Amino acid sequence: YGKTQTMNRANPFLCAGRAIGPDRHLEPHEFICDPADNGNRFGLSDNGFVELYHGNSLVWQTEETGNQLFFSYDTAELILREEGETKWSSGCTSDAVGKKVKYTPSGVKIIDLSDNLVWTMSHDGYPSTCFPVGKDQDDDDMDEDEVAMPENCKGYSLKVGEILGPNEFLCDPNDPNVKFGLSFVGMPQLLRGDQLLWFVPARGEKLVYHNDGHLVLYGEGQVKWSTKCYGKSRGRQIDFMQGSVNVLDEDWALIWKLDADGSGSECYPGFAAGSGGTTSGI
Repeated sequence: YGKTQTMNRANPFLCAGRAIGPDRHLEPHEFICDPADNGNRFGLSDNGFVELYHGNSLVWQTEETGNQLFFSYDTAELILREEGETKWSSGCTSDAVGKKVKYTPSGVKIIDLSDNLVWTMSHDGYPSTCFPVGKDQDDDDMDEDEVAMPENCKGYSLKVGEILGPNEFLCDPNDPNVKFGLSFVGMPQLLRGDQLLWFVPARGEKLVYHNDGHLVLYGEGQVKWSTKCYGKSRGRQIDFMQGSVNVLDEDWALIWKLDADGSGSECYPGFAAGSGGTTSGI
């Protein structure tokens, strides 16, 4: 169960892409989004409600809260959990295993491995009853596999301890042609297609996100460049939000931000600066 409502919200959020696969989950603050407009999204709010937004307006919300929205491979059921205990679920299962939960122009859909619809929610917040077996034949629904991620995109986010090597990038889930990472020669850069928006005049072998929230370029065993910013809590991940690159701490606070047009990068106010290199924009 849930409630349908309309409310304007401006809280920051993170797009995990257009869909999640089986045995994947969303954490608070994370949503699956319409690739054309991330004002249309479905996921878990920062206070643990499952929410659906259309045009940046909240149109549906669960009455229950949890800390994980999990998509079950075994049952194709979407489950809100709190410390392992089920607080809410889509309530519909499939004899076939789960394939994906995806955002479409008509709303949210759960699809099983046989490409049958299991459960839907319309864009205005009305959940379906459980679907009888039948193929997903929505003509206006382009499957996310048709929007191919560029070959050198490693994913949509970088977690603590993960590394980007030469010619590896993070991609914007709303526009995979926008990417942040290392060039062939190991220079940190922000690109939109073939357009270079921002770069660092330094070369290295790997870009590492440390657990203190510090993003560092290493080469020849030395620090070649860094964001020069540390979080107040441990680092969480690096994501795109509304086109900008954001380094986030464990409390979802901004540590470092690179503007969407590459015009500037800075430590977010209130965070400490460390030692490191310099950046250049063009």
